Amino acid sequence: MNSSFAFYPGIPIWHSTNLKDWTQLGYVLNRPSQLPLKDGLRISGGIYAPDIKYNPHNKLFYVITTAVDGGGNFFVTTDDPKKGEWSDPVFLPEVGGIDPGFLFDEDGKAYIVNNDAPAGKPEYSGHRAIWIREFDWKNNRTAGEQKVIIDGGVDKSQHPSWIEGPHLYHINGTYYLMAAEGGTGPNHCEVIFSASSPFGPFKPCGTNPILTQRDLPQDRPNPVTCTGHADLVQTPAGDWYAVFLAVRPYRDGHDVMGRETYLLPVDWKDGYDNVTICCTVENQLCADNRLPVYRAIPIKHKIIICEPLLEEISLDAYNIGEWVEQVVAGGESGYEARICNFDWIMKLHDICVKNNVSFWFKQTGSKFVKEGTLYTVKRQFQHSQARKAGINFK
Repeated sequence: MNSSFAFYPGIPIWHSTNLKDWTQLGYVLNRPSQLPLKDGLRISGGIYAPDIKYNPHNKLFYVITTAVDGGGNFFVTTDDPKKGEWSDPVFLPEVGGIDPGFLFDEDGKAYIVNNDAPAGKPEYSGHRAIWIREFDWKNNRTAGEQKVIIDGGVDKSQHPSWIEGPHLYHINGTYYLMAAEGGTGPNHCEVIFSASSPFGPFKPCGTNPILTQRDLPQDRPNPVTCTGHADLVQTPAGDWYAVFLAVRPYRDGHDVMGRETYLLPVDWKDGYDNVTICCTVENQLCADNRLPVYRAIPIKHKIIICEPLLEEISLDAYNIGEWVEQVVAGGESGYEARICNFDWIMKLHDICVKNNVSFWFKQTGSKFVKEGTLYTVKRQFQHSQARKAGINFK
């Protein structure tokens, strides 16, 4: 499907069995009762960013969209898109903003996500938010209070602009919120967040943006630019693809065709079986800065290295039992080594035992404090002294 803005009929819909050859089925909004366009309507006052989803609980297809100057957000339904017989619109006046999208969840619940102004006064130009609320599909109405789940974007401190076009997915027990950032010009990009609940809290992927052309050389041949506003589809074979908009500029950023529809494969892999990547954290500041990013990166085998351990580190907030295979701890070697305290080692040991995570006390370091006594340990004995402590786990 595509935005149709101020043109009638509205929302062209296409069908394919192989994602290569496409046949237009017609239009979703093909009756005046579905799309009352006003005389003199501005081109950007019509239909924005339609989203199509299937509800397996009532076997209906839903298209939800925004008529910017025509009543706001609404949806239509059909039992078969090939028939071309879509219902009259059901408007949702309590859903503000633009770009609404549905999720029909496995447990029978449903949700609407949309772009709108932030909860308070905007803090900068382009400051927007993504909101969520439940949808009662049995009675065609929203339910409960709305909530902000993304405020600003990936990193609000960087003043990300125009977070919009949200889509919510529930895949293998995790909720993913995908949205566009940066506006629909050359800074356009797609970002993704994850959470254990549709209401968050959502954490940004460590490799955001997951789709953009904004950092590529401007003089590259056959450029495609302004990529974003993506949605995901899974084939019957289990493969994933992203459909998104982009443009093909021909000179100085100008284009003839406007926004076109593109398709790319999506890789949900969580890393390779034969690759382990470690993250070093020497103190609490390093842990708090690095571990959220490290956790979000798609790596299958992860080990936290607390060496040289320079102070007590708390890993309590990071639920290491869910994603860490091992924690390694050790003191600093060398003539100018800083002190390592056995109490710090034991704190890491205890959190690993509590979460059933492997723990390895690798070495004491040159200056090692235990029970208030400072020991100077020669390099050749630092590993053996650590082993004698007998605290390695798993």
